[in-house]
Parts: sequence; C-alpha cells; structure tokens
Amino acid sequence: IEIDVPVLFTPMVSDNIATPVTVLTFGVRNSDGTAVSDIPDPTSGLSPIRCLFRKPGDFKVILQVQDNALDWPVDENTAKNNPTSASFRKWERRLEVSFKVYSSRLDIRVLERSQQGR
Repeated sequence: IEIDVPVLFTPMVSDNIATPVTVLTFGVRNSDGTAVSDIPDPTSGLSPIRCLFRKPGDFKVILQVQDNALDWPVDENTAKNNPTSASFRKWERRLEVSFKVYSSRLDIRVLERSQQGR
C-alpha cells in the first residue's frame, strides 16, 4: 500500500451452519494498537472503512467476530452415537492482519527536444 492512495477495507464473514455472525470489532490501527489519525476507531458492524494513509508506517486491521458454533461433546463416542447432542455456544474469534504503507515519490523531469543543449 502506498501513501496517498485510497484503500477500502471490507469485512466479509460467514458461518458454515448458516447462523448469524456478529462483528464485534472492525478497524484499522497503528501497529502498537493506537488510533490512526483521520481513520475511525474500530467499531462494530460490517461497514467498509475507506483509508487514505498520509504517512508511511506499520498498521494492522482488526476483525473480531462472534458466532453460534456447535459445541460438540468432548467424548468421541457420544458425538458419534448421538449427533444431535451438540448445543449452541458463542465463540469469539479475533483476526489481526499487519501491513505496511510505503512512501512513494515520483520525480519526473521533462526535457523538451527544443531545449536540449541550451
């Protein structure tokens, strides 16, 4: 990612048993966890975050979700013999993805043919 180039972060979540997934936290932070100026603090919900990084550095995207996964019995025989014995249990998962923003500078010097050698 380069400075002054718009970036859009969009969370996409799904569950394999078609139960709702709740986004608890979604946001962009500095690598040390502090807030990034001009970027909203992590919020809940699936709203995309549009960023325009003005300075190079290390950053991270944080996504924390909660779903109603099935809590299967620990005993393997119980799970095999009674597959309906699983109950719903809220599970929370947290994903942090690190990325770098690089400074890029493009200096172009144009020489017109008519001005060469002057």
